[in-house]
Amino acid sequence: MTKLIIFDLDGTIVDSGESIITSVKYSLDKLGIEVPDVDSLKKFVGPPLLVSYKEFFGMNDEEAREAVRIYREFYGDKGILIGYVYEGVIETFKKIKDMGLKLAVATSKPEEYAQLDDKWKFIVTRMKRDLDKSRRIPAEF
Repeated sequence: MTKLIIFDLDGTIVDSGESIITSVKYSLDKLGIEVPDVDSLKKFVGPPLLVSYKEFFGMNDEEAREAVRIYREFYGDKGILIGYVYEGVIETFKKIKDMGLKLAVATSKPEEYAQLDDKWKFIVTRMKRDLDKSRRIPAEF
């Protein structure tokens, strides 16, 4: 029997809070939306971006998709470099591998932001968010 351990990416493996907040701030600045208090953007850490832009800034679908596009433009180039892997994670992964267990990572981030180093040969999975329809499509292992 194959045994699998699934970890959430954000807040469990990596501290991505500052990278998310910085990227949200960038997107809002590009859209000309003033953010009086950067700390108020902490609520973006966790929920799906599309939902957060709509809920917290009253954007419609089209505006929220544009905000997410701008966010990802910055996050993929600069924002992702702000986050870091928590202390002890790599050692824990080594122990899991040595025990003969498989590892999976769950995240709503696009797959290119959730890859682990190929040398680990871990299964990496996520729930794909279809931004044009509010439904989830299970990723395949």
